[in-house]
Amino acid sequence: MKELFEYNNFWLIWLNCAGSKKGISLFKIQESWGIKTNYLYHKERRLDKPLFKAMIEAGYICEGEKGFVAEFDWIPSYILKNHNLKSDDTGWSLNDFIVETMPIVTEFIKNNNAVLFDSAFIKQLYLSDINTIKRDGPTIFDDVMLFVFIYNLIPFCKRYDAEIVIRMIYTFFAFSSQKDFLNYFNDLNHKLPKDAVPEIIANEGELIKVLCPIDLSRDL
Repeated sequence: MKELFEYNNFWLIWLNCAGSKKGISLFKIQESWGIKTNYLYHKERRLDKPLFKAMIEAGYICEGEKGFVAEFDWIPSYILKNHNLKSDDTGWSLNDFIVETMPIVTEFIKNNNAVLFDSAFIKQLYLSDINTIKRDGPTIFDDVMLFVFIYNLIPFCKRYDAEIVIRMIYTFFAFSSQKDFLNYFNDLNHKLPKDAVPEIIANEGELIKVLCPIDLSRDL
């Protein structure tokens, strides 16, 4: 059976609700993204009801003061589904680290949702393109995790006078034509309180465990 977050407009609805403290109407979402019809209200054939009603019933969104607001309790199970730990996996993976830090990052998301999913920031990330948010919305929590990870790397880079490494990473983001990581991360960096981003790498020992062990430079 198709999961609700696999439906075309799930992420368009949820992300816009997640960035609103008091709630947002479907009409406002449609207006913001240049949708000229009321198709977010239309009944989904497989659900026999509009998607937003199914999302309410399943606990993804709920009624707020001025419209719909996002629910967040489903995020850990969604992350686990995408980063499933398998004992027979071979090779290096970040899955262990992602699953271990998931409760911390989930709490960070719940406490800072109005900034992380600010409508202007989300439109910046997805290039104000409705097809991009539909396609890439499912990886939003990976994007947030990446922001937290890089934020945790910065103190180590400064300690070892290697701030150029962070500039190199940000330069890599500029190669992406699908999403605007660079400006999204810059927006978060300026809008979030300095003590808001959680510590997920406490010391050099933990850093060594997390870093990729594959040396791709040895033959260069």
